[in-house]
Amino acid sequence: MWWLPGRTSAACFVLSVCIFQNIIPVTAQVVINELYYDHPGADSGWEFIELYKSGAGSLDLTGVKLEFIDGRTGASRVVWNAPDGLVIGPGEMLLVAGERRGPAEDMILQGTLENGPDAVRLVRDGEYLDLIGYGAVPSPDMYEGEPAVDVEAGFSLSRRPDGFDSGHNGNDLVESGPTPGMRNFHELDIGISILDERILPCRGELFSLTFILRNEGLEPFGGYVHVTFMERLGLQLVPVDSSVVSCDMETGASSMVRQSFGPFPGYRSEVAAVLWSPHDGCSFNDTTSVLIHSSPGRVIINEVMYRPLNGEGEWIELYNGGIDPVDIGAWSIADAAFSPKVIGGDGFRFEPGSYLIIAQYPDGFTQRWPHCGESVLGVSGGWCRLNDSGDDVAETIHLFDGDGALAERVEYGNLVDEERGRSIERIAVTVCSALPGGIWHRCADPAGATPCAGNTACVPSLPGEKTVTVNPNPFCPERDGFVRITASMRDGESGAVVRVFDLEGFEIRTLFAESGGARVFSCCWDGRCRDGKVTSTGLYVCLVEFVKRGGGVCRRKKRCIAVSGVDRGPW
Repeated sequence: MWWLPGRTSAACFVLSVCIFQNIIPVTAQVVINELYYDHPGADSGWEFIELYKSGAGSLDLTGVKLEFIDGRTGASRVVWNAPDGLVIGPGEMLLVAGERRGPAEDMILQGTLENGPDAVRLVRDGEYLDLIGYGAVPSPDMYEGEPAVDVEAGFSLSRRPDGFDSGHNGNDLVESGPTPGMRNFHELDIGISILDERILPCRGELFSLTFILRNEGLEPFGGYVHVTFMERLGLQLVPVDSSVVSCDMETGASSMVRQSFGPFPGYRSEVAAVLWSPHDGCSFNDTTSVLIHSSPGRVIINEVMYRPLNGEGEWIELYNGGIDPVDIGAWSIADAAFSPKVIGGDGFRFEPGSYLIIAQYPDGFTQRWPHCGESVLGVSGGWCRLNDSGDDVAETIHLFDGDGALAERVEYGNLVDEERGRSIERIAVTVCSALPGGIWHRCADPAGATPCAGNTACVPSLPGEKTVTVNPNPFCPERDGFVRITASMRDGESGAVVRVFDLEGFEIRTLFAESGGARVFSCCWDGRCRDGKVTSTGLYVCLVEFVKRGGGVCRRKKRCIAVSGVDRGPW
């Protein structure tokens, strides 16, 4: 395949490199037609390599091997040996695939492929038949011409058109949806996909998705396609809307369709779209779907230690707010750089109403916080390395379920200044991660954090902008411990001063509250006066003075607090 007009110099270069490695390139009629190496979520069992026979006549593949080459070390390993007597006919495709795709017994992919920069080579008797390098492969003996792109999870590297081989990986292979065992491209073909798969709508609210219609055929497409949008209700996908879209597009061109869904029915759902046209030559790419979690979901990110004490590691606290246990072992977590790390602990049963710590150093964390016990896991492949800069949004943390669907995404800025060993806490387990103004407060606990326990900043419900909530009210210091005073702040406000008066107008206690990042403040009163004595039963006035940035009171709100003694019953 290197012996093409105008490629003599390139051919000689590659020939010299391959002789050095005892691998000789030959003119071949079988090529690696499609390569799928990065499945969303866990890769194992889903990857595949598709072979294609071009030209006339059949070809005996006895002795042929597929090798994976590690782009960092250059080490190779065999992932498939062709069985003796295996013959591929003209225009025929053979699929070597992981077991979850149900391949024939002698067509099973051994081991796994890896994300680029890496390479896959088809060889027989010391001669290579085809070679594909993808990503920033460092060595020229691991690709032809130039490397192909390193595709995102869920996409394939596919020859366009099928079987086309000019000896230049970068030109011959393109990113496309996977078509295992089928043609990659047709003359007339409109496909549909979802642009924004990583959305996290707030529970109970409408949300929208953008669908991409793309001419994936080899010829221009002119006409209309019908698109039906569906949403899962129970066990069935139910149509919710339909559109007729003009698709006069050159090959490779695309257009977008926006569709609204919801309100979101629960923790996780599926939405889909199906297109149809009498002129569409391929139905394989006519359906697209995505699993979507809502926020807050069953599993939320509840506390983050992004600037630990020197010598201690970072950690993230998860909380299961659902009613069922969750097997968290196949889930993964990623930072803003988006390099998902699989959470350790296969088969870990994450019980409802409980906490789970994902720690940079699990053993060190357990020594520091022994009460967390076995609810501490690590990740594989290295820690995410949380950012602690002073940016408005210093870091974004993603959490993916076992199917690779986005289950949680939170953002935070630097809320602890230069202090170390102070965590940030979610203001409520019931708030959406996209709450305007943010969802985080600085932890107010003297220990600096509250892993595996309730947050100091947690509020039972979010107050309206004009409301100050007092809970519980009436309040019994001996029974309840403290009363929580909560209010929402407006733009330009940085905190509040809470002053408690008795009915004679004497100020008995002053409390200070800060927003800590979110536009909700919360502080607690234990029912004691300045001198530490518990107040007597009666009514008290709570005056909330909102403080603007730079200092100064900008508005005030009043609420009454009823303090009661414990009803101990008859003597």
